[in-house]
Amino acid sequence: EGARVLVYDGCTDVKDESKARVIEIPVGFCVIFRGDLIHNGMAYDRVNHRMHCYLTFRGLKWEPDVVSNVLPPHFECQYCGIKLEESNAMRYHRRYCLSNPKAAENKLKRRAPPKRKGPYICNVCEKPYDNDSSYRTHVARGHAKKQLTEQ
Repeated sequence: EGARVLVYDGCTDVKDESKARVIEIPVGFCVIFRGDLIHNGMAYDRVNHRMHCYLTFRGLKWEPDVVSNVLPPHFECQYCGIKLEESNAMRYHRRYCLSNPKAAENKLKRRAPPKRKGPYICNVCEKPYDNDSSYRTHVARGHAKKQLTEQ
């Protein structure tokens, strides 16, 4: 799987989102473009290695970071370096990232059994419930209305 680059076709000073275009770069291919092409890398699923080189010519005044400020918001995993565009996806990834020393512990916590087992018994009608959420829903829907009508 190759890398992807987001380019802003025809933009040289300011990016125009309407001109954004994704370009797939197959493995082994080389892309050469002028230094004033506004572009940025994109999030990727697997680690990929890329080389960035700058070609310069005598008499050409150009700074390598001239187009560096067009990156869309992205989030980077501090454990493995993968970049994702959504914070929720990154939060989930970080929690279970194989490079995270607490990943195994986090996985166990996620599957931990409930701390208190049922039955939950209603104080008013003595009806039993196996889980807490069903019991709370029963009390909120059923007995709140009954208590108001009895008063």
